Amino acid sequence: MTKAKKLLVAVAVACVMGGWLILGAAPAEGSAFLALSESSSDSTPAEYLKALLAFDVSGNRLTLTASNQTEVPHAYYVNGIFFNAADNVERLTLMGPSGWTLNSGEDEDKAAPFGTFDVALLGGVGDSPYEIAPGESLTFLLSIQGQEPFADTDFTTEMSHTWGGQIKSLAAAKFIRGPCDDSARGNSRGNGGNGVNVPEEDPLACYISGLYFNATENVTGLRLVEPSAWTLRFQEDGNPAAPFGSFDVALIGGVGSSPGEIAPGESLSFMMSIQGQAPFAATDFTTELSYSWCEQTPSQGAAKGVRRPREDSRPQGIAPFTRHGPPRRAVATVVVRMCLSSVPLSR
Repeated sequence: MTKAKKLLVAVAVACVMGGWLILGAAPAEGSAFLALSESSSDSTPAEYLKALLAFDVSGNRLTLTASNQTEVPHAYYVNGIFFNAADNVERLTLMGPSGWTLNSGEDEDKAAPFGTFDVALLGGVGDSPYEIAPGESLTFLLSIQGQEPFADTDFTTEMSHTWGGQIKSLAAAKFIRGPCDDSARGNSRGNGGNGVNVPEEDPLACYISGLYFNATENVTGLRLVEPSAWTLRFQEDGNPAAPFGSFDVALIGGVGSSPGEIAPGESLSFMMSIQGQAPFAATDFTTELSYSWCEQTPSQGAAKGVRRPREDSRPQGIAPFTRHGPPRRAVATVVVRMCLSSVPLSR
C-alpha cells in the first residue's frame, strides 16, 4: 500500500429549461407580430438571433415585414422564414419580392428542432442577394386563398407540428453568415410578441454524461480510480467541448443503456490519483481557463447533458460552470465541489 493524493469531484445536477429575454422593436400599429428568438437550434445563444415578424392582413392580402435585428459583433443574415396558417387559409401566393421562393403545404417545411411549418419563405444561398442583412427589413406581399374573412392572427396562433422532443413554435427563421460563418435557426413561441403565449413546459430531464475541467501545470497526469463506468481523458487542451474551448481533463460517461450518467437531482463522486509536482490543492483544478478560439467562451469547466427518456439520448448541449456559480442562461445547473485528501491506494 502507498499513500497518494486523492481528488474527489462531487457533482450535483439539476436540469432547468427557461425562457429567453426577447428584445424587439414595436411593430406597425394594427399588426400581429412575433419576436425571435426564444430558443436556438444549436449552441449559438438565442439572444444573438434577433428578428421581428409583423403580419398585416387587408382583405385577401398578407403583408409580412421581416426585420433582421441582429447587430455587431453578433450580426447574421436571414435567408429563411417559417410560419403557420389557420385552417381557413388554404393557399398563399408570393407576389413579391422576386428572388425568394414560397413553399406552402401543411406541415411540409422543416425547421428542426422546431418542427414542421405550413409556410416557408426561402432566399438564396452563398453570396446570393436574396437575404435580409443585419439591421434591415424586407416586406413580403402574399395573396391569400381560402375561406374569408382573414385576419392577422391567422398567421400568429398556430403551432408547428413536432415529434421526438422538438420545440413547438409559432415561427422560426434561419440565420446565416454570422461570426466565424456560424449559422443557426431561432424560433418564437409567442412570448414577447402578441401571438399566442405558450406556457413553459415542465423541465425535461437532463442526465450528465460528460464533465470537462482544467489543471495547473504542476499536474502532469490523473488516474481515475472510481467509478468504473466512466472514462478519464487527460491531455493538455486536448478535450474539446465547443463552444467553450478545449480542456485538459474530460470525464466521459457511458452511452445507450450504460449507467455512466448522473441523473437529475443526484450526485456522483469521482476518485482520481494525481501525478506531478506536489503539493497539490483543490484550486489546481478550478482556476485555469480552457483554450478557446474564434469567439468561443473561455471556461473553467463544462458539462454535457443528454435528454431523456432514455430512447431519446441525443446530446442536448454543453453548459459552462465557473467557481462563482452557474452562468445566466445555462441549459443545466451544475454544482461542482473539489476536495483533496490523502488516502491509501493500492498500486
